[in-house]
Amino acid sequence: DRFRLRRRLSNALYGPVGLFEDTHHSDKLVALKQVSLARAVGALRLNPNMDNPWSEHRVITQLMSLPVHPNIVQFRGEFLTAEDTWCVVMEFCDGGDLWDLLEDTPKNRLPECVALDLFRQCVRGVNFLHSHGIAHRDLSLENVFYCRGVCKVGDFGLSTDSPVRASGESVGKPYYMAPEVVSCKGYDAFAADMWSLGIMLFIMLTGSPLISDAGANNKAFGAFCELGVARVIESWGLSPRISKSSVALLDRLLRLNPSERVTAIAANAHLSDKPAMIRQRCHLKDKVVDARYERECVCEDALVHNELVAIKQASLEQAISLLKLHPNADSPWQERRTIAKLLMLPLHPNVIHFRQEFSYNESWFVVMAYC
Repeated sequence: DRFRLRRRLSNALYGPVGLFEDTHHSDKLVALKQVSLARAVGALRLNPNMDNPWSEHRVITQLMSLPVHPNIVQFRGEFLTAEDTWCVVMEFCDGGDLWDLLEDTPKNRLPECVALDLFRQCVRGVNFLHSHGIAHRDLSLENVFYCRGVCKVGDFGLSTDSPVRASGESVGKPYYMAPEVVSCKGYDAFAADMWSLGIMLFIMLTGSPLISDAGANNKAFGAFCELGVARVIESWGLSPRISKSSVALLDRLLRLNPSERVTAIAANAHLSDKPAMIRQRCHLKDKVVDARYERECVCEDALVHNELVAIKQASLEQAISLLKLHPNADSPWQERRTIAKLLMLPLHPNVIHFRQEFSYNESWFVVMAYC
């Protein structure tokens, strides 16, 4: 009775996903996934490597007990109906998924600065999962959702909370599966996730999957094993479009030996140059405010077509001098603590949407929605 159907969004493996209005919050739209447990039991008897709603339930229950992360789909609740249908209520991402985003771009590939910004957000989400003992096992562009410039990892049907030396389950989409997963050997699911992330970045930068699958009998995979990712990119004529830094990151993600792959926390550190990304992504349009120790500018966001953002820059050195004279003046440190907390909370329609914040060269920057 609480959820009123607006429209069907898609048909999942065990039931539909719909856009619903939450009548307890009249302004709130949610996505609701319905899972027929009877259908799941029948499918898993035939193929134990299919999406498992019981494993998904364990992971979603764990995620709901953790702080909200901006790059993980937020789960609002779950319940079981009298018809043995498991329902999962989650935030609605109106931008579709990253595969949809790619299909709307020329040659199905993104400018490097945009691809890296999206990828950095994916890595942050995966790093959060791994830090809490969760491996996704089905990372793909189709399972990362997009909402107003923010990427959110979702669809936990194949995820596991026992990732180290996972059983030899060959799970995931063929394009994205690591070699050790294809071979059905016991594997470290964290390392397998990192391979999948590497394939996602490769597709965003080149517009094409690296290989159809990483099986021993696949000729393209054999060529990749012999050449390496840098020479593959060179042979495709894409070296001028992709920086050496990005090629090096791909090389560390797509190592054949899982123990040699970069971890999520290390990849996150590699991508942490936020000032450089902001400079590439945001193009100055107008100066709005010049205050005593801060200024605000309006910028066009290259990642979200025709969207403007406001960027505030506060000089910490000037703020210290001002606060010595006027202790009751605005404190960027107090403001930063508050904004950091808001970044971890669900968006509210009556509160400014903060995109990110960071320090650089003795200044503090905040990127937010432009009103």
